[in-house]
Amino acid sequence: MSRSDGMKIPCKMEVDLVHRKHLCISSTGRSSLHSETRTERRFAKSDNRILSNFIQPQLDFLPYKRPQKPRREKLGVLRYVMFALSLALVTGLFLMKVAYLEQIMFWLFLIGNILYYAGGIALAFIFKDNRAFCKYLCPITVFLKPMSYFSLLRVHCDESKCVQCGKCLKACPMNVEVNKESRKRKNATECILCYACTKVCPKKALH
Repeated sequence: MSRSDGMKIPCKMEVDLVHRKHLCISSTGRSSLHSETRTERRFAKSDNRILSNFIQPQLDFLPYKRPQKPRREKLGVLRYVMFALSLALVTGLFLMKVAYLEQIMFWLFLIGNILYYAGGIALAFIFKDNRAFCKYLCPITVFLKPMSYFSLLRVHCDESKCVQCGKCLKACPMNVEVNKESRKRKNATECILCYACTKVCPKKALH
């Protein structure tokens, strides 16, 4: 439509300086806007990565990211013992209204962290597994289990695509039976959403 048609064509256009880079022309002649679903997917993965490594991030520098030995399921009961002892200690201090409670809690926190890393490193080398402490002694996992079971964020398996090659099972640092879709799969509540299994799946059955 030209000016001769008697129509006024506005020539002024405001461009957001912050988002103007999204208005560039792509090779197909269309504006290369970011896909909303891709953005959400990348955010979810990065966010999950942070959450999943919140408890044991510094121990990942050890050489056993993939467990070298079978998991000893019976030792998992020690986590409940640690949880009960920790809860009893803290509850007892509060109920007895001991003096200098803040200082005592500070030193307990400091000593607990030292023992945590010392025990985590020792167990990693004993069991040849970076996540040995999480599997056998960490008391935090006790109350994380119910939340993990009902969580909407989980690794899904399309069993119709799965060829049972077992690569995902070897890659999983927490020995989760990721080649099953059911929430009742073995060690399902211990998934840390690291997505190591999805990266090695040859059929893209995991997502």
